[in-house]
Amino acid sequence: MRSNVTNLRRASLALAVALVLAPGCSGSSGSVAVSLGGEQAAEVGWPFETDGQTFGFADGWSMQMDRVIVSVSAIELSSADGDEAALGADAVIADLSGGPVEAWRFDGVQARRWDDVSWRIVVPTAETRRVGPVDEAAVSRMIASGWSFFLEAHVAHETHGEYEVSVGLPVEIDNLDCEHDDGTLGVVVPAGGVASPELTFHLDHVFYDSLGDREPLLRFEAWAAAAGDDRVVTLDDLASQPLADLRGLDGMPLADQAGAPLAYDPGPTPLATPDLRAFAIAAITTVGHFEGEGHCAYRVHN
Repeated sequence: MRSNVTNLRRASLALAVALVLAPGCSGSSGSVAVSLGGEQAAEVGWPFETDGQTFGFADGWSMQMDRVIVSVSAIELSSADGDEAALGADAVIADLSGGPVEAWRFDGVQARRWDDVSWRIVVPTAETRRVGPVDEAAVSRMIASGWSFFLEAHVAHETHGEYEVSVGLPVEIDNLDCEHDDGTLGVVVPAGGVASPELTFHLDHVFYDSLGDREPLLRFEAWAAAAGDDRVVTLDDLASQPLADLRGLDGMPLADQAGAPLAYDPGPTPLATPDLRAFAIAAITTVGHFEGEGHCAYRVHN
């Protein structure tokens, strides 16, 4: 879902968590505990089963996540009537492969509905606070490479064997105007209670084959075919796959299980270059969601 993007007012970074209420705000207060999560995909990979339905790759691959490292800052709460809870949040980095983690807890937040939730996926620095166990070598690699998101995984296919994925996202992303899956806006802070919103990362977007109107499926063969002799797929490897001439592992034009030609559809999404690398960057840009299936609008910073 896409909505009109409003201007994001960046929250200043602080080592301590603080709350500054806009002039005129009064009344009772509550707390906001913000967590980061990657759902079952981050914890168990694909395929997985939930509510009797199996989710996985359409072309028969399985994947186990080794690391799903996300770096987040600048969460903001504001309201339609002009109030703003200026949350002084330090930047955090976490590995979601071990499950959801609590990134921040803000106490003394005015009890009310905050209609607008905004947050940012950013490149970490050496000072970024670690939340839970995070591989330091991977963090150093993200800092040096300018990556805001880093995924490493083992991938397997009963016919094609085993591969690895090592992909970092070289952009920063504002996630704006976040809403729940039912269209309800923002967060309700209860008086004397705790609101517990989750900033959710949808890892299936990384492997989408469509950014247009067609329902996307998860596919990996085009990625595997871009790997070098080491069978490790990086983001730069994907540049060898032009969208107009995607190839499978047999060197032939990419096809589905029935042998029909298969294309990746960027829809109206502008791509920097007409290849699978640019397509993957555009797809990964939309990983940020709200409270599970809720949506945000996206603004990309290179």
